Amino acid sequence: MKKIICSMILTLAALSVAAVQVDAGRSVIKPADPGSSIQRLAAAELQKHLELVIGVRIPIDGKAESGYTFHIGTLPPGMKPLSNEREEACWLITDKAAYFYGDDFQPYQVKENADIAMVSQHLTRSGTLFAVYDFLEQVLGIHWVAPGDGGIVYSRREGLLDLPEGKGGWTPQLAQRQIRAGYNWNYYKNRLEKATLEMFKIPEAEYRRLEDENKLWLKRMRMGRHLILNYGHAFVDWWKTYGATHPEYFALTEKGTREPLQPNQADRIKMCVSNPELHRQVVQDWQKNRDAAKFKQLFATINVCENDSAGFCVCPDCMALDARTPGESLTAHLTDRYVYLANKVTELALENNPDIYSVMYAYAYYRFPPRKIKVHPRVIIGAVPFMLSPREENEAFYRDWRAAGVEKIFLRPNDQHLATGLPMGFEKAMFEAYKLGIDNGIIGTDYDSLHNFWPVYGLGDYALAKGHVDPSKTFEYWEDEYCSAYGSAAPQVKEYFAYWRDAICRKKLLPAMPKILEQLNGNNVFRTGIFRDNLHDYYTPEDFDRTDRILADGAAKTLTAPEKARLDQLTLANRHARLTHQALLGVSKKDYRASKELLEFRIANRDRLNMYWPYLFHIENTYKDITGVQKAYAEMGK
Repeated sequence: MKKIICSMILTLAALSVAAVQVDAGRSVIKPADPGSSIQRLAAAELQKHLELVIGVRIPIDGKAESGYTFHIGTLPPGMKPLSNEREEACWLITDKAAYFYGDDFQPYQVKENADIAMVSQHLTRSGTLFAVYDFLEQVLGIHWVAPGDGGIVYSRREGLLDLPEGKGGWTPQLAQRQIRAGYNWNYYKNRLEKATLEMFKIPEAEYRRLEDENKLWLKRMRMGRHLILNYGHAFVDWWKTYGATHPEYFALTEKGTREPLQPNQADRIKMCVSNPELHRQVVQDWQKNRDAAKFKQLFATINVCENDSAGFCVCPDCMALDARTPGESLTAHLTDRYVYLANKVTELALENNPDIYSVMYAYAYYRFPPRKIKVHPRVIIGAVPFMLSPREENEAFYRDWRAAGVEKIFLRPNDQHLATGLPMGFEKAMFEAYKLGIDNGIIGTDYDSLHNFWPVYGLGDYALAKGHVDPSKTFEYWEDEYCSAYGSAAPQVKEYFAYWRDAICRKKLLPAMPKILEQLNGNNVFRTGIFRDNLHDYYTPEDFDRTDRILADGAAKTLTAPEKARLDQLTLANRHARLTHQALLGVSKKDYRASKELLEFRIANRDRLNMYWPYLFHIENTYKDITGVQKAYAEMGK
């Protein structure tokens, strides 16, 4: 935190000194290494945003006629190279030139059209790019409230570009900062497309563009890492690899066999975590992969996270590791056995690798701390707390895991999966859950994931992302920054989001939480519980009448064209929410007339609303076409 505060002070100091007048028409942007994706993208982003602000396109790698040079990746004279490997970002403005530089690492070279993908790659450290973003925010007041050009908030400056002489920079507090992008072509083709209505399917070229815009927005939000944490379901390929030769590695199920519960779900098989040979095999496989790897930092940690779903081992040795109280079911508390697995793997790996860590989840049936075993200090916990649980419960989560011996925790929430497509007002709760992690010393995050329903959840996603840029700021600070994108309608936009936080989240969702959590039955996705709890009962027509009036008051203000376009998005989204509620209510009564109206609205406004329609259809279809639009579409074709 100290480094972040220092960099902020430097930035503020820079803004208070005499201005440097830059003649953009005689200036140049000069990357030190034209083969670097980090520098190429940094140069392109600087060029793009300066042109938006001053209306002049400054050439990249051109020749300045005794003019001003914006150096990308070049250290100022007399400056020593950064050596901390933390993605630190620095910039310096002098009367002769500007310098943007930082801690960079690019594992391999790519062509220019792959720069965004390269900079988003896990091994890449992109401090120089972050230096440009810090400068654009701190000096030029630019913000990015959503992906794409429509999400760029800026003010035009006519004439010469006045820059403050001085310096600034940014150092990340978290070793990993990750919000998963949501857009992923393979996931779309394999999972989402089949539930997507024909007119909402996205051609690959268009999808790739949206995917790049999404990744670029996340880089603008300073997502990245300088520590590679290996986690996720660690054993998804093990049955294929070892099922025939080492069945003893796998869980003895309640059926009395060591094989997948479902033949087509071998990736969900559980392990016999008490087996010493399993521990040795995990370490041997990790060591083999590390020895063969070009980049050893990819194997700084060992993944020992169990696979998802049912089928836990009931062999006597695994059962003896558990610490359940009398009367508790098998899955009531499985933490001790998984801490045992992580400890044993860590101890074996440390024999030849003194810097190694292992990673396990605190999740679902092993969410709560162990009852009788201590956690090895070199075991990192991926915490998956539930943000709408009482604050004291989540505070106890961190306190109790620390008491069990944990030294390093990263947040791996599913908070964004609360999204239903309706405004639910959970954005502040999500942010406060993140801040609770910061207060408890988390080393990183991995949020799953952006749903890209921007006019519905944009405030929440923005505040969460900007909280990674500066963890010291409050939700209200980022709320004000986000709402400022609506110009003189900012008070009404703020009131609009606050209405849903009060009317839905505070007054309805939170009181219903005990019943909702009971319906989850161990599932961490809150959305499952609320759909089972009759989502249509949470809203009334008066909610939409009130919020329509709030937005109409905002629309009466004098707005610029971009501000009006953003407010029009909110108004359309509120209309879509009203129709969604009517469809949910209709389907609950076997009446599909509102479903047809909702579908017609989506078709008419498909390109006007910044919504990731395939994912919304996927959510609704997961819950048996809960809005009835699939049925309405089928009827439309008759």
